[in-house]
Amino acid sequence: MLAVLDIGEGSLQTVLLGLLFALCVLTVFNRWSQNSPRLPPSPGLALPVVGHLYLLEANPRQQFLKWGEKLGPMFRLYMGNNLVIVLHGYDVIREALVTHADKFSNRPSTYISSLLAKNSGFVTPGTSWVKHRKVSTEILRKLGQSTGAVEQKVQKELRSLLSSLHAQTDCPLDASGILSQSVSSVFYSVLFGPDFRFEDPETESCMKLVAEQACLLEGMIALDFLPFLRYLPGDLFGLKKTLEVREYVDSHLIRRQVASRREQSCTEEPEDFITYFLKNQDMQNGKNPELNEDSLVAIVFTLLIAAIDTTSISLSWAILYLLHHPEVQERCFQEMKDSIGLDRRPEFKDCGQLPYLEATILEVLRRASISPFSIHHTVTEDVILRGFLVPKDTIIMPSLDSALLSANVWGDPYNFRPERFLDDTGKRLVVKEQFIPFCIGPRSCFGEKLAKMVLMLFLSSVLQEFQIRSPPDTPLPSLKDTFGLNCIPQPFKVLFVPR
Repeated sequence: MLAVLDIGEGSLQTVLLGLLFALCVLTVFNRWSQNSPRLPPSPGLALPVVGHLYLLEANPRQQFLKWGEKLGPMFRLYMGNNLVIVLHGYDVIREALVTHADKFSNRPSTYISSLLAKNSGFVTPGTSWVKHRKVSTEILRKLGQSTGAVEQKVQKELRSLLSSLHAQTDCPLDASGILSQSVSSVFYSVLFGPDFRFEDPETESCMKLVAEQACLLEGMIALDFLPFLRYLPGDLFGLKKTLEVREYVDSHLIRRQVASRREQSCTEEPEDFITYFLKNQDMQNGKNPELNEDSLVAIVFTLLIAAIDTTSISLSWAILYLLHHPEVQERCFQEMKDSIGLDRRPEFKDCGQLPYLEATILEVLRRASISPFSIHHTVTEDVILRGFLVPKDTIIMPSLDSALLSANVWGDPYNFRPERFLDDTGKRLVVKEQFIPFCIGPRSCFGEKLAKMVLMLFLSSVLQEFQIRSPPDTPLPSLKDTFGLNCIPQPFKVLFVPR
């Protein structure tokens, strides 16, 4: 009996000592965890394999805004097994991408981007993008991305577009289709030169494939977040076709154009992007290994996909919003009529005289917010931001919607109101720093000036000669978007009625 009692007392002492030790460990852990960085909050339970993907709606834009309002300026998601931190609100986006740009300016090394970009160009991880971007920006400046040669190419294409619209005034047109063709022609001329032959069969085939590439990329996003899907039989997500398109366009269009430029011994000032790149001193003397034919091909391919797609989509949204707001159309027209007259087409130098038109373009870019999460960033090392830990290689998604559609910033963000970009006199632009449709920081879109110029010239020229109307007995098309890498309007048709 005493032996049993002794054993029981010894066990009790052991249990008590164990509890005391556990309490001490818990106390120390709690104090340490309160003072140590932690990950941002999440909207719910992350499941094995899929993470938070099961929570996402088909169009998650409003869902992300609600999560940001509830969880704060930073929240985390697991896309498959990939940790993603979403930046909600202009202040934290600027803090990360501008203030701490040295740590937040890398790109994720994803399966798809490595296959398509081949670790070249300016959308890839690493440091080579700095040189590629610098050279590309300088080339566009020399080509005259706000005036000069590029504007001449735009004006030439506009003559063809306006003639085509006059010939089809009684026909409801797919605005996005006809505008996309015209925008494509502009950018092909910028990249390949004014003598580029569009009617060549191989060229036509490549142009069609390039136009399809953006849609193909949409279907492959899941392959980055759920790697096991790559091994499913067939080509369910279009990966095989996308790679075939890339290789075909590389060999039958871009490298063929590069070879043609190499053979030319032109001593005059270059008229296209490729020739300028080949004439770059570092490229010619081989001092900078980051500048080579492979990087040139990757850059041109990226520009073909990105520049044409985003500019065409922005123009489509502009037509759609003007269709919904005929009073804005008329005010733009009257401004042109009063400021520059109707005897000549608007030029980019006229921008200063057309503040309401420019404000309309800015409002389209703000309200449509076609790239709501921009191109993803990643961090090069562990970072503490707003008291939260951002582990190395975490994918960073800046929610541009949270800046462009913020009620605190814009008051009535879902109303289409160009006046918000004008001062009280209505004659001077006032652009808030929260206007970031092209993102901000070192990785922001370097073609911003070129895109704005194309938008201004296309829109002003169309409005000068046409009213944009819905076909008879047809309701106004929806303003809802189709979500994707770039958010596009739902299909619609319009009439271009001569003034």
